Amino acid sequence: MFKLLKRLLVALVLGLALYSLLGFIVLPEVGQRLINQQLAHYTSLPAHLKKIQLNPFTLELSLHEFRLGTEDKPQLSFECFYTQLDWRSLWLGRIQVRSLSLEKPFVQIQLDPKGQLNAQSWFKLPPSDPSSKSSGLPLSIHIEHIALVNGHAQFEDLGPKEAVRLNYDQINLSARDFSTQENAIAELLLSLNNAQTQQQQLSWKGQVKLDPLLVNGQLKLEALELNNLRPYIQQAAPLVVEQGQLNLSSQVQLSLPASGLQLLLDDLSLDTKALRINAPDKRPLIRLEQLSLAKTSVNLAEQRLQIGKIHSQKLETWLAREADGELDWQKLFSNNSTTKSNPAQTKAPANKSSATEKPWQLQIATIQLRNYQIHAADRQPKEAVQLEVGPLNLDVSQIDTQSKRPLQFELNTGLGSKGRLKAQGQFNLATLAAQVQVNTQDVDLRLAQSYLSPLAQVELHSGLLNTTLDVAVTQIQPLALHVTGQAEITQWHLLDARRKQELIKWQRLHIAGIDYRHEQSLNIQRISLVQPYTRFVINPDLSSNFSTLLVKQTPEPTKKVPVQAAPKSINATKPMGIRIGSIQIINGSGYFADLSLKPDFATSIQTLSGDIGTLDNQSTRPAKVVIRGKVDRYSPLSIEGTLTPFDPLQNLDITTRFKQVEMTTLTPYSGKLAGYRIRKGRLDLDLHYRIQGKRLKAENQVVIHQLQLGERVDSDAAADLPIRLAIALLKDSSGTIHLDLPIEGNLEDPSFSIMPLLGKTLGNMLSKAVQAPFSLLGSLMDFGGADPNKIPFNAGQTELSTEAKTTLNALAKALKDRPDLMLEVEGASSPTLDGPSLAQQKLEQAYRALWYQKLQSKGERLPSSPDKLQISDQAKASLLEELYPIRLKQQPPNAWKSLSAQERQTQLQQAVLKSWNQDQASMRQLSQARAQTIKDYLVQQGGINNIRIYLVDSNLSASSENNTVASTLYLAGQ
Repeated sequence: MFKLLKRLLVALVLGLALYSLLGFIVLPEVGQRLINQQLAHYTSLPAHLKKIQLNPFTLELSLHEFRLGTEDKPQLSFECFYTQLDWRSLWLGRIQVRSLSLEKPFVQIQLDPKGQLNAQSWFKLPPSDPSSKSSGLPLSIHIEHIALVNGHAQFEDLGPKEAVRLNYDQINLSARDFSTQENAIAELLLSLNNAQTQQQQLSWKGQVKLDPLLVNGQLKLEALELNNLRPYIQQAAPLVVEQGQLNLSSQVQLSLPASGLQLLLDDLSLDTKALRINAPDKRPLIRLEQLSLAKTSVNLAEQRLQIGKIHSQKLETWLAREADGELDWQKLFSNNSTTKSNPAQTKAPANKSSATEKPWQLQIATIQLRNYQIHAADRQPKEAVQLEVGPLNLDVSQIDTQSKRPLQFELNTGLGSKGRLKAQGQFNLATLAAQVQVNTQDVDLRLAQSYLSPLAQVELHSGLLNTTLDVAVTQIQPLALHVTGQAEITQWHLLDARRKQELIKWQRLHIAGIDYRHEQSLNIQRISLVQPYTRFVINPDLSSNFSTLLVKQTPEPTKKVPVQAAPKSINATKPMGIRIGSIQIINGSGYFADLSLKPDFATSIQTLSGDIGTLDNQSTRPAKVVIRGKVDRYSPLSIEGTLTPFDPLQNLDITTRFKQVEMTTLTPYSGKLAGYRIRKGRLDLDLHYRIQGKRLKAENQVVIHQLQLGERVDSDAAADLPIRLAIALLKDSSGTIHLDLPIEGNLEDPSFSIMPLLGKTLGNMLSKAVQAPFSLLGSLMDFGGADPNKIPFNAGQTELSTEAKTTLNALAKALKDRPDLMLEVEGASSPTLDGPSLAQQKLEQAYRALWYQKLQSKGERLPSSPDKLQISDQAKASLLEELYPIRLKQQPPNAWKSLSAQERQTQLQQAVLKSWNQDQASMRQLSQARAQTIKDYLVQQGGINNIRIYLVDSNLSASSENNTVASTLYLAGQ
């Protein structure tokens, strides 16, 4: 028995020794050699495993220092692979592993330009046998702990134009209770760092189940530099990401039930910072400070994307319409699409989605955009238009693509340097219906200059738009649009670009009670026009200043287009209804000049105010017209009556009256048509025009008071008639001429009945030849020793001196005592005395006018008149360089370039002054202004009725005495 025990003990010891020898020494050594031999046979790169350690008692296995690739450039390696098998695997019926770890693994993944992965060439595996069948029994494995420690991965993609290189280290993974058994759940932790920044960039904490598949946990992506992915972005879109950082966090749940893949991202947040995107030509496209998404969820099974809040601030972008009319962004992406796509390789999709496929649902609780800035440009006009939009703030809420509930939005942004735009309302994504309140304030309309220039030679110096509108869209096809509210344009100032003269201006155009229904009706409650002004000039060639401003358009070549049937319109047979409740004109004015006459004719209209009644193209009821104003300050003008605005040739009844018009302003016309200047006279016109069914019946009553002709004027157009005799015959005993000039005829027939007019005129002249006596005008007065015959004025001035006011006060008292006396005022000017002073005044006025225009073009707030501006001497020197070519129609002599700045300025100033020194028009204006000053003083200070004071034609060559020029006064009986 003892020997048996002894033998068993020896056998056991020998067995243990042999087991130990095999486990600790033989198997690791043999295993290492076999593995290296197999690696040499099945790998295309050098491969080596340095050491294997095995503990046959604890079932621990360690593989040390594995390397695939050269020693200096390995592509796959690890420092140590460790695993420990549990003895319980023998009776549990599964592989039970206590621990499995991999220390310092390294992998280098590379994609070549053809998209081939380098890992595909690492191993030379034998082809699989298709006849072999797997048993189908899943391998049951349970690993109590898995660890990957201090891993390192390098990724390089050589496919894009610019290679992509990513480098991550400190890759750590930890898993507990990993099992292939059904419903077994493992806890999994993963983290990796960016090798460049040494900051954690990706982390995962959650659970994993293999049967059935379930992944549930928290995913975090931090400080991802988007410029590292720039080549991929450029492949998808023509955008160059220069800078940008992305942070992402989400709760992830992934499962694969029998119904299909299910993915749920919950509590997702995304944050992008410091984003800089350029175009391929390096021009800036987007600058974004921050964009964040919070409280977001994605449900793949329900096809629903829910976003709690989108917040973005300080985005700056550039947008332009190119000369060909295409947006630069549109052209950028279309070029990229053309470059990338290959029609030959394009294939039709294998499966077309069903028309009944459930669409994705997008829900967004709130969107907040703050301090956006858009640099917009339109390069299609000859002069590019620049528009700055911002700072732009936008709030949107309640977005749901599958709900009938409308979203709410509010927009507040700047337009240009001073304009503002506010819009708020709601929009229904399902029906595309919208209700919006739009308010604009001080929108600079000078942006329209580039669009006006190709059509007319005008300069829009100022104009501000203000609106308060409610816009409603109830459907798109056909468009149902309803706009209500009010709008106004203030400080409108349009200039003649060639002559630098005012053309049309107003202080305020207000349109109240707007009600527009698309293609149905336009109703306006009231239009108010405050301080409108129009300048109309007839040129020497009989063209007008308006007609010469139009730019001749080159007609485009006609293209043959196939004839198509016109689309049917709901309102094709019924024109859109237009109704304007009333039009109000407040304190209007105008200027009219006829340069075809010698001398030039000019007059002005002031204080023009009135109302025009309801204008309605759906009604035959005529509109009432009441307009009143004054011609040359003291002559009343009235227009009253009714008209059918949209068809005035069917129904019109208008009476126009001019009272006490000074006929001296008509001297240019009398000189051309009658051959005589007008020395004195006043005109009353009563014009009554009636149109019924395109038939005109006009009653024109002309009354001329105290008409006196001046000297004869040579004129080829003058009528060969004894004008002075005719006037004398037509005057009644009080010196008044009455003319009735009826006109009657069909407007569609150019021939009118003029014989009754001539017959009545000749009859009146014959009857007056017998009845009208000659009367002499004149009277002598006693003014108590005062002599009112001459009223002196200083050189170039229109102000009255103290002595002149004393004289006029005495004259006013005499006129009040003798109400039958009339006063005639003859303005006077002297070229030798007034010329230099007047030229200096003209120069100062030109300085202020030009400086006013420059400030106006910069959008500066200005006084109501250029006369209120103060200009420095330095600014005048600069302005003088611009005035010289405008005034003299030539450039300064080249010899002046060698002069000093002061000498050159002196020469320029003397030349400009000389051009005004003998200006006849200026002399006449000065003379008339002096006569008007005397009349104003007697009317306003002396209390004399303006009807008793006549302005006679001016004396432009008066002599001077004591450095003054005297205007002459004449007395006449009524």
